[in-house]
Amino acid sequence: MARPEIKAPTGGTVVNLRLQVGEQLRAATPIFALVSDSRPWVDANLKETTLTHVAIGQRVDVVLDIYPKVTWKGVVESISPATGA
Repeated sequence: MARPEIKAPTGGTVVNLRLQVGEQLRAATPIFALVSDSRPWVDANLKETTLTHVAIGQRVDVVLDIYPKVTWKGVVESISPATGA
């Protein structure tokens, strides 16, 4: 009996695995999340008034609420053209 293969577009760590041995799945059912180990990113939800001087390619310091004493360096890769409202 052949075993199914799951291929990911990038290497990383599987988290939130929701699968039991012998469990059957429907097509396109998400069973885990994959956290990339090559290029982490942050989705920042900023107010529109704070975006005035933000530009693609700009270097940024990132501080997360969960790790308030740690600062990561990053680069603005894109700016969404619409609000989430």
